[in-house]
Amino acid sequence: MAQEITYEQQMDDLEAKATALSKRLEDSEARSQRMNAFVAQARERLEALRAGRAAGEPIQMPEQTAPPDLGENPNPAIAEPGSQQPVTQELAKLRKRKGYYLQAFGGYLLPRTVNMKTNIGKVPIEPKEGFSTGLVFGRDFRRFRLEGEISGRQYDHDTMDLSHPSAKGPGHSKEPVNGYTSAFGGVVTALVDFPLTDDSGLFVGVGVGVNGATLKLENRKFKNTLFAYQLLSGFEWEFTERASLRFLYKYFTTAGSKDFDRLDSHNLELGMQVDL
Repeated sequence: MAQEITYEQQMDDLEAKATALSKRLEDSEARSQRMNAFVAQARERLEALRAGRAAGEPIQMPEQTAPPDLGENPNPAIAEPGSQQPVTQELAKLRKRKGYYLQAFGGYLLPRTVNMKTNIGKVPIEPKEGFSTGLVFGRDFRRFRLEGEISGRQYDHDTMDLSHPSAKGPGHSKEPVNGYTSAFGGVVTALVDFPLTDDSGLFVGVGVGVNGATLKLENRKFKNTLFAYQLLSGFEWEFTERASLRFLYKYFTTAGSKDFDRLDSHNLELGMQVDL
């Protein structure tokens, strides 16, 4: 009889465990059905957003009888589909790459004094204002540009100081003189751009090259091939999709020669650029 009682107790325990397990399975099936319904609603909402249609009823998360423990640091909240982080200033002002371009320019020239080398020393020649002109073929790499420039500069002479170089004060004798100084050649320039708006920006650059320089004084000409470089800065305004204006300041100079010192000038130029 004791064995029968023990057997019956074991059967009762097994039945109680089976009942509890069956209830847990039913609860799991119910949660699974609610989760499937939630997934279906979320899928419908996503398709509606992709199609640009108004979404249906708001999605309701299924209730959980025993939510999992997320600990002290739950996962960060996910942003709504329509919201995005603001674009950084650098990306917002990233220039559109234009590829290859062609530019023509002309400008106003302010030359500095030219010093002729003579047997008695250097003789200064005061120049008049002049002009510059040229063509540029360039490649835009978005953050910087590389240009090949063919340009020329010329200005007339005004006066020459014919007094002895050791003379000072009122002893100086400046006489009008005929002639001109010119430089023509090629320069390769690297530029860096700093966009201001979608269609305007600033830029700076440095260029090096070779120029053929000519100094004509009365009936004599002095010609030399000289190393040249330029420093420039400017403003660019894109007034149409494929054309822009450029306002530049250039400091241009050459190396000195056996006949005269280096040729320095300040250049104010206006250029028209067309994207190819």
